[in-house]
Amino acid sequence: MKKLIIAITALCVAACGGTNTSSHSHEAHDHSAHSNEAHDHSTHSHEAHDHSAHSNEAHDHSAHSHEGHEHNEGEITFTAHEASLGSFATQKVNKGHFHPVIKTAGKIITTPQGATLVTAPTTGIVKFNSNTTRGTMVKAGNSIMRIATDDTAGASAAEIEAQYHLWNARMQRADSLIIDRIISQDSYDDTRAQWEKARKAYIALNKKSSTEMTVKSPITGFIKELSVGNGDYVERGATLFEVVKNTRARLEIDVPQKYFNDLSHVTSAVFITTDGKKYDTASLGGKVITYSKSVSASGLLSLTIEYDSTGDIPEGAFTDVYLRLDSSHDAICVPTGAITEEQGEYFVYVQTCSESYRKQPVQIGMTDGIQVEVKSGLKAGETVVTVGTYRVKLAGNTGAIPHSHEH
Repeated sequence: MKKLIIAITALCVAACGGTNTSSHSHEAHDHSAHSNEAHDHSTHSHEAHDHSAHSNEAHDHSAHSHEGHEHNEGEITFTAHEASLGSFATQKVNKGHFHPVIKTAGKIITTPQGATLVTAPTTGIVKFNSNTTRGTMVKAGNSIMRIATDDTAGASAAEIEAQYHLWNARMQRADSLIIDRIISQDSYDDTRAQWEKARKAYIALNKKSSTEMTVKSPITGFIKELSVGNGDYVERGATLFEVVKNTRARLEIDVPQKYFNDLSHVTSAVFITTDGKKYDTASLGGKVITYSKSVSASGLLSLTIEYDSTGDIPEGAFTDVYLRLDSSHDAICVPTGAITEEQGEYFVYVQTCSESYRKQPVQIGMTDGIQVEVKSGLKAGETVVTVGTYRVKLAGNTGAIPHSHEH
């Protein structure tokens, strides 16, 4: 009986299966339904973020706007502060009249009516003022030099005396040599001329007449030539120097003969000196004076334009010249400083907003030395960099653009 009772008890325990864990709420938890300890990461909006839609932490760089402007790839940022650190300027492009040009070369010459020769008022020794040199600007009435007819020539007196004794000895030798035809008549005449000049200077030194005359410039202009040196002995009436007025000047231009039929159509010229300065005869009261009807020995034609002198170009200076013709056509033009060249290709920098620029390829036509004709690549109304293009180019080359943010 005892064994039977134990067996029945064991069967009851087995049927119950021990402790019922599915219904116990304290020791065991349904993790699939619990909302405090477990989180559904696919729906939770606080700890997890949709970065593709977040507008504060994430930026769409392709559409990022800077001061109201949408930057495109390849644009160059050049700030107002950077622009203020050097020469910089922009200009709005407009369509206008462009005149065909002939590119050639020329030389600055003096107008014939603007030159005055000054001669010695007396015989004596020349004494320069301290500032008397070729090219010196002078005013009418300015003292240029003095002529001394006695020993007031100062330090030049010893030299004049030495020159006289030298040429006196040479003259005596020449007198003996010419008798036997040992020297030529031309050589003898040259020696005698030098001796005569030295003798007159020596006589003037010993007259002690205490006379010194001031030689003044008769006109305002510049000293083009000095025909004597400081300390030279001169005869009365000898040319001392030449003064040239600086109110009008002339540009003498060499023109290839193939342009013969165009010479009568030239209206003005732009000329550029070796230091890069540009001058426009159209704004200097310029006019065509004459042009040749025949070809010179050098195979060139000649055309002369007279203009108001600027006073800063020496007479005889060579220049590059762009001759403008009277015909014209409508064209988009930009200053020469707006054009940059790279390996035979030409570009301008177009302003897209206050601090952004685009490198724009263009096809150019002729230039008159100041403006360049743009045949394609640029539209009227666009604004281009005209001064400081190399600085904008440098900003682009340094990878400063497009503008970026680091997070």
